[in-house]
Formats: sequence, C-alpha cells, structure tokens
Amino acid sequence: MLRLSLKIARCLAAGLGAAGLVGLYLEFYTQLGLRGLVQYASYFTNLSNAGFVLVALGLVVLPGHVTSSDWFVATRGTLTISMILTGMGYAALLSDTASLFANPWINYVLHAIMPLIVLIDWLAFPPDAPQLRFATSVWQWLLFPTAWVAYTFLHGWVTGWYPYPFIDPDLSSGWDILVVLAAMTAVLVVLTILLVQYQRWRVGYARVRVDAPNRSGLH
Repeated sequence: MLRLSLKIARCLAAGLGAAGLVGLYLEFYTQLGLRGLVQYASYFTNLSNAGFVLVALGLVVLPGHVTSSDWFVATRGTLTISMILTGMGYAALLSDTASLFANPWINYVLHAIMPLIVLIDWLAFPPDAPQLRFATSVWQWLLFPTAWVAYTFLHGWVTGWYPYPFIDPDLSSGWDILVVLAAMTAVLVVLTILLVQYQRWRVGYARVRVDAPNRSGLH
C-alpha cells in the first residue's frame, strides 16, 4: 500500500511540476519562437524542475535495478541539490520577480513548492543501500550545475543574453558574479554533504534494525 501511495504521490508531483513548466512557457515564451524556446531552456530553474519531473516518473515506472544504479542515484542527487538551491536562490535574490507573473501559481510551484517536494522526497525516501560516498557524490552531483554555468556564459557571450541579472556582466560587476558563483558552489557542496550523510545514516539505521533480531537470536 505504501509503495502504491508513493507512486501516486510522485506522479502527482511530476504532474504539478510539468503543469508549472508548461504554464511558464505559455505565459512568457510562445511569442518568441525558437529564441524563446532556447531562452526558456536556459534557466536553471526550468532545467532543474524538468529534470526532477523525469526522475519522479522514473522512480515510478523504472525497475529497482535502474533506480538504484549509480547513474540514476547521482542524477537524483544533483537534481535534488539543484532544486533546493533554486528555492533558496529565489528567496534570497529573485523574490521581487513574483509580480511579473500573470499567473502567480506558476511562480510558487516552480520556485517554492517543487523544491520543497524534492527535499521531502529525499528525506522520506532516500536511495537504498549501498551508502553513498562523499568524494564521489560531490563531483558527480556538481556536474550539472557546473555544465549549466559554462553553457550560460558561452551562450551569453555569443548572444548577449543571460537568464539571471546576478550573472549578467552588463548588470553585475565581475567581482559580484564571482561572489555569487562561489556562494552557489559552497551551498551545493554543503547540501551534498548533508544529503549524503542523511542517506548514509538512514541506510545504516535500516541495517541495524535488520541485524538486531538476528543478533538477539544468537543468545
């Protein structure tokens, strides 16, 4: 029953995220053609939400040996820290953009509700054994954010367009941009450490619970 309820909950979460993404595109980008599609797909928020929608559906329909594989767990991990960063970044730097939305629910879904859902999903149902390793997880989970930063500056250099004002050289100084990127990296590393430690604790606790009856039976 729990598994069925979890699958239903993840389907609903994926549907909510997809609805927010579609609503965002229809509200802001349909009039811009291909350029609008490229800009839409250049936002860290949109990519992170879209990635989690796919991961949530994957957790529902894919077999256990796939969802417990190293690459899937790493993908889930990087999207979890990215979504949490999205929520934190919005609260700290972009909350004043809420008035730009004709449909406020889109804003709240993508920037607040979905990050909270992602965090709850990890805390309630972290990946099963084996225990994650800090050194491996840090570089794997930071691949997506690093690739996004590289793409953003390359795309901005070519087109002159940047998705966020705090990384736009025309709106922020080089020093300010470096500070923001350093802060983002530090937050991502700390989130990785915390989530990995939590998963290791949950796996270890589950192992102790399984081993306890066996040990008591030996006496």
